[in-house]
Parts: sequence; structure tokens; C-alpha cells
Amino acid sequence: MRHILVLFALATVVLAQVKPANPGFEEGEPGSVPTGWFVPQMLKAAGFDAKIVDQGCRTGHCAMITPAANPSADMFGNLMQNVPAEGYRLHRIRLRAPLGIGSSGHDCVSSRLRRVPGITPKAPRVV
Repeated sequence: MRHILVLFALATVVLAQVKPANPGFEEGEPGSVPTGWFVPQMLKAAGFDAKIVDQGCRTGHCAMITPAANPSADMFGNLMQNVPAEGYRLHRIRLRAPLGIGSSGHDCVSSRLRRVPGITPKAPRVV
């Protein structure tokens, strides 16, 4: 009986994980923002955008952030997706992606964890 309860608990945790939508940018039409992703409103207002492209990609489709015409020095483009973290608690998460360096020379992949009030997490790690 104890083994059945442990298996049920593990199955519940695995099923509770919400997977990122469209991680390979394969859904959506070329020229549009990838399905499940968004450009923050503040950046859209500044002239940044993102689109799916099908040329110059390592495999299949890829996403490209189009820069604003005259962005301020401290502004950069961003393509985002929100994923609930409950199912990933106490799990290691690895982000991997091939990057094409644009004219800025500052392209990167990053992750941010929004903290829940009252919970003290481990020290943040640079990604």
C-alpha cells in the first residue's frame, strides 16, 4: 500500500508540470509572433517586435526579435512566456538554445523566477 501511495504522489507531480508552449517556435506563421509567446507591451510601444522566420535557422523555424528604430541605450528586445512553476518545485531546469548574434553583439537566453511572498528560496543563480 505504501508503494502505491508513493507512485500516486510521483505521478501527480509529473502530471502537474505545465510545459512551455511552442518551445521550438514551430507553431504559427512566418512573420508573426510565435504562438504562446509575447513581446512586453512597453517594448512594443518602443518599437520592438518579434517574428517567426524560416531562413537562417539551425532546424525548422526560429524566432527573431526586430529592434526598435532608435532605442535608448539601456533598452533591449525581449520575447517572453509565463509558465507556472508549481510542478517544477525542487527540480533542476536547464535552458538550451542556439543563438545568432545580431548587430548589438549582446544576445542571450535568460530566465527569471518570480518569488512568492513568505517563501525564502535558495540564493538566485545566474543563467
